[in-house]
Amino acid sequence: MLHRILAAGVLAAALSACGTAAKIDHQADPTVKSSVSARSIDLRRIVSKQGSGEHVGQLRGGLACVGHGDLTTKGVNIEITDRTILNVVYDELKAANYNMVGAPDDLFDNPAKARADYQLAGVLSNVKANLCFPLAGFGNLTSVKGEYGVTVEWQLFSRERDAVIYSVTTTGTAMVDNADQNGMRTLQMNALRQAAKGLLADEGFRDAVARGGAPARTGS
Repeated sequence: MLHRILAAGVLAAALSACGTAAKIDHQADPTVKSSVSARSIDLRRIVSKQGSGEHVGQLRGGLACVGHGDLTTKGVNIEITDRTILNVVYDELKAANYNMVGAPDDLFDNPAKARADYQLAGVLSNVKANLCFPLAGFGNLTSVKGEYGVTVEWQLFSRERDAVIYSVTTTGTAMVDNADQNGMRTLQMNALRQAAKGLLADEGFRDAVARGGAPARTGS
């Protein structure tokens, strides 16, 4: 579905101005810090608050990746499913030794989720992307490369306190240098994975999970 949307965008953009590229500041993966707590976490949801039709970057085409037009959220939302998004974050939390309850791929409700010490959720925003279809001139409107960025606001909810006890905002970026049919999916997943690593590198988040019922705090 996404490729059909982007293909139409390429053709339409060819008749317009060169578009405005997004400035994406790429960064190395942060150093993840393993959990020091056995308290359990239920990964609830990750939602987007970015409106449809917002400008996010530049659409490019040809072997030289020349700008052909503006790219909007309509062209990048969203190649991967909600479940896949949750799986990316879930896997990073598990790898950092957090005690996760259930899994995004569970087919049935897990009663243990209702007893988890915490619920974790994220809000996606500030999506940026510059995408190139280098083989568009040869009729290939599926292979894509480029760069992508996203911001995620994370919120940690304590069941004991019945309140959000910690929140922090992280960013993630990704690049795909060689055009591929799965290029868009790779960009989105890798950017989200880096944003999740930013959460796991945050001392405030690790401390909030460990201390439990302390007053709410906000990270940088």
